[in-house]
Amino acid sequence: MSSFATKIYLFNQRHRVILLDTTGAYHTRRYNIVYAKNLKAHKGTENRILIEMVNQDQKPVPITDMVFLFRLISNDEVLLLEKELVIVNDLKGQAVLTLTAQELDQMESETMGYSIEQVANINEPMFVDDNAGARGWIEITDSIMPKFTASTELSIPDQTGESYTSSIIETDDIYMHTFQLSLEEFTGTLTFQGATDTNYWYDIQDQQFIDSSETSGININGYHPYIRIQVTDNTAGTIRTVLFR
Repeated sequence: MSSFATKIYLFNQRHRVILLDTTGAYHTRRYNIVYAKNLKAHKGTENRILIEMVNQDQKPVPITDMVFLFRLISNDEVLLLEKELVIVNDLKGQAVLTLTAQELDQMESETMGYSIEQVANINEPMFVDDNAGARGWIEITDSIMPKFTASTELSIPDQTGESYTSSIIETDDIYMHTFQLSLEEFTGTLTFQGATDTNYWYDIQDQQFIDSSETSGININGYHPYIRIQVTDNTAGTIRTVLFR
């Protein structure tokens, strides 16, 4: 009998960016990264990337009382995501960027741009290389989950004040189901229901919203040949779109 061993590695992505030292200090070294490495984010899971702020001499920069915004920018110059970094060691200039599965699920699997800006007291760009490049590149990849498939839009009646249901989705025996909800000042409860045939429906999970105007993702796991959404307690607002894949 033959046996095989495969090594896997657990590591955190660490990425350095330049926060220019404007104290007037003389720097003897040129930062040696002319072309910044690409970041990588895996769809279907949470990605934590450690961002280290250094000066022109590659020395850590204290970032006490600073605020950093990460922006994800599509290739056609659309702002896809903006979120604040979480500072984990202010004296060593370290902050963490977390990209969730729900955030990445709405995006194409491709290489796109990103930038980081310091926005406390004074707005200033973070440089990803020593050529004053303030935009880097991040690869959004399907490595954890299957590649992107086109979404199907559910139809939902435009009404309030009573219980009603969406159109029915046939899941084709897929185990993981993802819904993207786009709401406008919506107050109500959405109950995701499943069925093995369309004559008997059971509740899978529900989500309550209060005056919500957001686009959010909901994942449902399990074998449900048919899925629909039941809307109850809808006292205000509208459901603009519901996408499924």
